[in-house]
Amino acid sequence: MSFKNKFIEQGYLGPVPVLNATEIDYYYQHVVAAEQELDLAHSDYRYKSNVLFPWVDQLSKHPTIVNVVRELIGDNFTCPDTIFWIKRPGENRDVSWHQDATYWNFTNPEKCCVVWYAFNDVTTSHGPLQYIPGTHTQQIKHNDIKNNTNLLMRGQTVDYFVDQSVEVTVPAGNIVVHHPYIIHGSSFNTTNESRLAVSFIYASTDCKPRIEHSRESAVLISGNDQYNFMQHD
Repeated sequence: MSFKNKFIEQGYLGPVPVLNATEIDYYYQHVVAAEQELDLAHSDYRYKSNVLFPWVDQLSKHPTIVNVVRELIGDNFTCPDTIFWIKRPGENRDVSWHQDATYWNFTNPEKCCVVWYAFNDVTTSHGPLQYIPGTHTQQIKHNDIKNNTNLLMRGQTVDYFVDQSVEVTVPAGNIVVHHPYIIHGSSFNTTNESRLAVSFIYASTDCKPRIEHSRESAVLISGNDQYNFMQHD
C-alpha cells in the first residue's frame, strides 16, 4: 500500500525511517544541547524553531521527509510552524485527545499534514502518540480543559468518547505522519530519560489564513508559491 492510500484510509502512517545512525546522533546532540542551554521544553524556542535553529530547518527539509509529504499534499508546500514535544522524566506531562486543525489558522486543512520526528527511541513507557484511526474525516467540537499536565497551550480536548486507540512507538530517526483531523493524544513519560520529539506542520501553498491580525509567515519547503498568502521566512 502506498503512503497516500494508507494515509487516506486510517489518517496516519508510520513509523517511517528517515535518518542513518550518524544523522540520528547529529540531531540528537543538537536537541540535547538546546534543552540544556535554553530550557527548550519550557521556552518560546519550542515554537517555530525552524526559523531560529539552522539544524531544525535542515531536518524539516530532509529529502525523505519532503518526498513523503509531496506524495500526500502535492509538490508545492511550506512549513508554517514547528513544535517541540518534550516530556522530561518525572514531570508527568501528557497531551489531551484533540485534532490539530481545530486551532490552525488555515483554510483547506485537508491539504496539510503533520510530521512527528523522534530524536530518541519512543517506547510504550515514554508516552508515545496514540491515534483513533478513521477519525480524520470530520472536525469535532473541542472544549478548553486546561490543567498543569497538558502540553497543549489551551488544553484543547475533543468532545468525543474514546474507547479504542492505537499506540505508535517510534524508533529514533523515524517519523510518523498524521492528518490534521485525526484524534490523537499521548500519556506520561514514565522512564528516567526525556522523550525528545518535534513536529513539523506542512501546508500546501494554496492554504490561506482565515484571520489576519498580522501577516502569517512560513518557510517554503518544496516547489513554488504562486499564491503568496503567507510571507516567506
